[in-house]
Amino acid sequence: MVGCVQVVKGREEDWNPCLTTLRGHTRGVTSVAYSPNGKLIATGSEDSTARIWDSTDGKHVVTLEGQYSPVTSVTFSPNGRLIATGSSDRTARIWDSSDGKHVVTLEGHSRHVTSVIFSPNSKLIATGSSDKTARIWDSSDGHVVTLEGHSSKVSSVTFSPNSKLIATGSWDSTARIWDSSDGKHVVTLEGHSRHVSSVTFSPNSPLIATGSWDNTARIWDPTDGKHVVTLEGHSGEVTSVTFSPNGKLIATGSYDKTARIWDSSDGKHLQTVHTSSTVYNLRFSKDGSSILVGYEWHSVKLKASNPITSLSNFADMVVGGEEASLLDGLYDVRNHWVVLCGQNRANSKRICKLPAATSVRAYDAKADMVAIGGHDGSVTILDLSGIST
Repeated sequence: MVGCVQVVKGREEDWNPCLTTLRGHTRGVTSVAYSPNGKLIATGSEDSTARIWDSTDGKHVVTLEGQYSPVTSVTFSPNGRLIATGSSDRTARIWDSSDGKHVVTLEGHSRHVTSVIFSPNSKLIATGSSDKTARIWDSSDGHVVTLEGHSSKVSSVTFSPNSKLIATGSWDSTARIWDSSDGKHVVTLEGHSRHVSSVTFSPNSPLIATGSWDNTARIWDPTDGKHVVTLEGHSGEVTSVTFSPNGKLIATGSYDKTARIWDSSDGKHLQTVHTSSTVYNLRFSKDGSSILVGYEWHSVKLKASNPITSLSNFADMVVGGEEASLLDGLYDVRNHWVVLCGQNRANSKRICKLPAATSVRAYDAKADMVAIGGHDGSVTILDLSGIST
């Protein structure tokens, strides 16, 4: 029933969404990623290791050891065969996801690796670094092309959907577009007055979006660098920007404790969602009906975003039906409780309490499953398929 929140009838006493807690890391978890098929979870940690886990039973599969400083980023290749980790030890490493075997170390950066990402075709890997460069690596042999031109830290890297272009965002207030085949500079996107914190390509149109600490996001044509429209309205630095899967919407997160949703065709502001602290990252669900919002230290929210014009606030809205799934509702980690919120606070229901030592630092979601990485080194897996709205 829309507007009510309840545990599936008959399971109130014996059902708990917490499947298991993954324990093994000795310091905080910095990054969490599900494999494309959802069967594995990879975690990166300040203890300088990454770990692979079976998502169905939480069993530890293998530890990825070899980095000498905190692992800052972990990601699966789109085909699921490889895992890439980035580290403060100035390297990225590639691993076989089936057995955790080390494949190759990507060396060459002179400062911390800030981000790592596979191309959509799984053939290339891009890394960004505090050394003002980005690098493109061949995932099979580690062959590298260095992208030089930024005058400050590279904070964000991303590939175009066809893998032919790569975009980099930098603290020098610009974003740059490069040819991924040879590293040739294509165009510089200039207009922001402060750090570019995030950059992303539209999945199905020749557009690119950037977020900046100048409190704005911008949409550009990556072929010629032409500025299309500025998204204005945030009162704090924009930390993240992402397109919906169909490319029609853009979501932005900010230090002003809001997420905003915009029409990508004309930059029209459609929705403001208020949170209790800085919004650090955003992600649309695969079908575009929901948004995953991660914000300061201890919070994770998932919220239906369709139809966009009917939403009022993440904290006050739940959309669902007889077959409601994880991304049909709002799940808020607050004071160590995972809470399902209804159309008003009175309908909220606590569904799981996390360990007192756990405060959320990283997360990923797949279907009705959520993996939450904590500052205490634990990873908690929740199965929320047992909840209906």
